Amino acid sequence: MNKPLPADFVTDHALVRYLERVLEIDLDGVRQQIADETATAIASGAVSMRKNGLRYIFKGGKVITILLTSNEMERIRRLRTGESHD
Repeated sequence: MNKPLPADFVTDHALVRYLERVLEIDLDGVRQQIADETATAIASGAVSMRKNGLRYIFKGGKVITILLTSNEMERIRRLRTGESHD
């Protein structure tokens, strides 16, 4: 039995390069999409915004993380468990 690998066995840099070079994901395009979604909120001095089931968190005029809203997490949980929305 193999020992589990440490969480940092694959660096973020390696992961990004894999996404770009192997999976051919246009990360610059993704970055621009996030910028387009958040530019107005950041320019107005907001510290966060919610849109389309996501919560964008800002600090120092930058997007620092993106989270699922609690409603979106619940929707995904119901989909995974086959639970209906009553």
